[in-house]
Amino acid sequence: MSVSIETIVETLNKHRTALIGFAWVVVGDAQLADDVFQDVSLAAIRKCEQIQDPDHLISWLRHAIRLRGLEMRRNLGRQVPVMSPEVLDLFESASSKSSRVNESDRMSSLRQCIDAMPDRSRELLSLRYSHDLKPAEIAAKTRRSEPAIYKAIARIHLALAQCVKQRLKIMGVRS
Repeated sequence: MSVSIETIVETLNKHRTALIGFAWVVVGDAQLADDVFQDVSLAAIRKCEQIQDPDHLISWLRHAIRLRGLEMRRNLGRQVPVMSPEVLDLFESASSKSSRVNESDRMSSLRQCIDAMPDRSRELLSLRYSHDLKPAEIAAKTRRSEPAIYKAIARIHLALAQCVKQRLKIMGVRS
């Protein structure tokens, strides 16, 4: 059984902010993120008979946004700093695991958690994701070993995940 066009439109409206936010993570540009969202929305409507149910639709939309965003960046020759494929996988996976959580609550919690981190941790995140430096480059720039950078980034990811989960719990939001 496939989803109806009405279901697709309702889902797009309900998850618009989160989907555009995910597109922005992929492309690093607000206008381009809107373009990606529009392209994927039209593609979803055209392919409604291939989409099985609302859960499959959400997963399909996230995957399509990722592919279309990367394609648009490549075609435009954009060299914007974006997250690594591994981190995009984490975003896609994490957002598909819990559609119960309001995305604005999750993003607000993430921002608060990042703001509460020590300066050194925020600097590592910035070097890795905003400046798109590889761990070896970060190690050279910060005069630390590459394994130390990998461990530090892994600890930061874990701390952020725990912090966001705790903040959502305090807010009474089930994650």
